[in-house]
Amino acid sequence: MKNSRRHYYILHIGLLALLLGRAWLLFKKPSPITSFVYHPYLENVWAFLRGQSGEEFLGDTGFRAGVFLFAKVIAGVFVLGMIWVFIYRKLSIRLNKWIAYWLFGILTFLAFCFFLAKSHQLVQFFEYAAQAGMPLFFFYYVCRNYHPQNHFWLKLAIAITFIAHGLYALGVYPQPGHFVDMMIQGFGMTEQTARSALKLAGILDVVFAIGIFIPNKRIFSVSVWYLIIWGVLTTFARLVANVDLELGWYSWQQWIPQSLVRFPHFCLPLFLWLEYQFSSRMKTD
Repeated sequence: MKNSRRHYYILHIGLLALLLGRAWLLFKKPSPITSFVYHPYLENVWAFLRGQSGEEFLGDTGFRAGVFLFAKVIAGVFVLGMIWVFIYRKLSIRLNKWIAYWLFGILTFLAFCFFLAKSHQLVQFFEYAAQAGMPLFFFYYVCRNYHPQNHFWLKLAIAITFIAHGLYALGVYPQPGHFVDMMIQGFGMTEQTARSALKLAGILDVVFAIGIFIPNKRIFSVSVWYLIIWGVLTTFARLVANVDLELGWYSWQQWIPQSLVRFPHFCLPLFLWLEYQFSSRMKTD
């Protein structure tokens, strides 16, 4: 990587944080994978394959232990993915691509598991677009040294993520209780004020997510900086609103990984902004 493209290290940081957070969460407990394995549509399939009744399957501690092991295997893959971030230069392009697409596939699978866990709300699946796409952006921009002019796929992943969040905040889908709690605890709002503020934030999420596609420098700049700032705030709000200092590390370790997995939400918009700044300087030189 050339020194002139040092902003590419933002993709290193975003991917490392994401993989660390996901590995951390899966080592602690196998959700959301259990939402997939124990989905009502699949329970009978597993039971049939194992020659069990539904009740026997649900009480099968051996199978449950296998699910926990499967979650830890995926966590281990994410740890290997973190190592990949440091050694990609020593690997062939083909192998780097294989690793990136495997990580993309696993992260997409986890997004599908969250979709099942949230009562089949399709927007829940799409709000993980930035996280799932992170390994691919690392591969194409860093490993392949790819420089698209309009960054369409990068913008699309960012926009889908923020629009999905915005639809939740607007109340198109039920406003998540933890959204409201973070507004109350983080800003000292009443519940009604918090819900109103979330609706405003939801509108801004949708408007500015669309704004990054508009070929106007001022509109693009305002839009992308809103996404950067809001991405930072929502990433670290988990720590500010939920960590109990009296509980010490027990509380921190509950919420640090929840913040880490959200690093792509501000790392990708920040990278997009810096990439445009870099391209502008290259044109003027």
